[in-house]
Amino acid sequence: MNDFLKKKLLWIISILLVFMAIWGLLQLDLQQKRTVDGIDLSHHNTVIDWDKVNVKFIYAKATEGKSHKDSKYNSYRKNATKRGIPFGAYHFLSTNVSAKKQFQNFKNTVPKGSTTLIPMLDIEGKLSISNDNLHALVGGWIKECHDYYGVYPLLYFSPSHYKRLMGTPNFWKCQIWFGR
Repeated sequence: MNDFLKKKLLWIISILLVFMAIWGLLQLDLQQKRTVDGIDLSHHNTVIDWDKVNVKFIYAKATEGKSHKDSKYNSYRKNATKRGIPFGAYHFLSTNVSAKKQFQNFKNTVPKGSTTLIPMLDIEGKLSISNDNLHALVGGWIKECHDYYGVYPLLYFSPSHYKRLMGTPNFWKCQIWFGR
């Protein structure tokens, strides 16, 4: 191999190494920005010592479907508020109940002004309904939330549901928290 080709190959390898290093730093930066310093709680969790809870915010499950109220919601709200931890409530979406009935359950459990964070809609599990019905259901809950609280909710879902939810009315006006 002549000297010209050796220099050219060395130059290409150097450029590739620089790009790989930059790519690695970008990935590290993206991972750091994805870090969430808060937790979500429900009756499935137990907080043993509230004085050791060291988070920037808490969301607690308030409701699910048209009638379920989480048994630990009020306790979690009181303990977070007592310690000055920003607190929000979430509704776990059921795909077999209308948005209006589900939101009625949520607003009856979470009165205006009872939390410091915007409401959250938790969309998880197998969503065994059509995309059109899913858009109508989630879009209806978003509208009800905005009409009652005056804010668009935070939407919590796994990245696998992202494409299915993109056509939802007012989807892009909501904040998104990706679960795993």
